[in-house]
Amino acid sequence: MTRTVIDRLDKLIHDRRWNKADLAKALDASPQALTGWWRRGEIPGSRLASVAKIFDVSVEFLINGDDETDEIPDKFEEILQNLTQAQKDE
Repeated sequence: MTRTVIDRLDKLIHDRRWNKADLAKALDASPQALTGWWRRGEIPGSRLASVAKIFDVSVEFLINGDDETDEIPDKFEEILQNLTQAQKDE
């Protein structure tokens, strides 16, 4: 069975021991709005980033179930600068 975005969201909610009302409150949305998500089988694009942030997952994971990204980690530039400076100091 192919897992959908709503299947992944259900699992995230369950793993956190939340319910849909808890998620609605965290998103400052109505429970009826979330019921619509389940009925349509999708999270509105305007809410994907917020949902991902709440559950500390990537938008890519929510959409495709794949948490692998080609993005450079946030701290990469800082680490690279520190290594470059350390080499200069030697």
